[in-house]
Amino acid sequence: MPVSTILTRFRFNHSSLIFFTFFLLFSISEVVPLQAQELIATPINDNFTESFDKASPVSGIPLAGITIGKKQGHVDVSQIRIAAPIVSDRITCIIARTRDGRYYSENPYHVPSITKNARTARLNPVTKKYGKFLSQYSANDFTIIGRLVVGNNCESAAEFYLPRVSDPKSSDLILYVNSGIGSSYVTATLLPNRDVVGIFKDSKVCNFRCKMLPDDANIAFDTECILDISHIPSKIYSIELQLDDGIEAFTYNYRIFIPTLHRAKQ
Repeated sequence: MPVSTILTRFRFNHSSLIFFTFFLLFSISEVVPLQAQELIATPINDNFTESFDKASPVSGIPLAGITIGKKQGHVDVSQIRIAAPIVSDRITCIIARTRDGRYYSENPYHVPSITKNARTARLNPVTKKYGKFLSQYSANDFTIIGRLVVGNNCESAAEFYLPRVSDPKSSDLILYVNSGIGSSYVTATLLPNRDVVGIFKDSKVCNFRCKMLPDDANIAFDTECILDISHIPSKIYSIELQLDDGIEAFTYNYRIFIPTLHRAKQ
């Protein structure tokens, strides 16, 4: 075979290979969607308020934190996520605390609203000064709560609350409660919305299972209450939290957005 013919065939095959490669890549890009863009929640201003005080721990409020699932290991401040809200024009006040009460922060954030492909937002930053200290804590001894407020600052009333998402594959909604250093009997109930009342026929669906945490360093919260939300649609629900010390019962109500992550149909 003439050398010129061999070279011509080589050039043809080589060109065909390049063409086929580009065609294949283009076809794949049409079939496989691009990776979903990550939502980032950022502080609204530079005046970031946080404290870490070993001498004066902060006890906190009855509902100290809301979390979907648990996480193994220690705190990773670069991977703290919160459920993205269903509205985009509100300020979300992010409150973070450790179980021993030594760390506390409260700052207004802009949290992007939920999209088709992104249902959580990563907090950036979670802390500006105390990342080294927080990284020494167990991941479940650090909690956050998002208050989506009706006004323009953290002093405004909450429209509803957003949970932290520790494990998007989990179906456990966890409330971290400050019962008054274990002096109260804690109960928590998810109240049904009118349009989904049918899923609450079984009492196990709406009643949280509450238990005391180990009694070491229970300052900011001492009780966890867990509810299986695998069959609960993505909506805003009311949660009733009751603390009973045997003499008097105190009831607190919170509106909480429960997102559908991997669990069920929208």
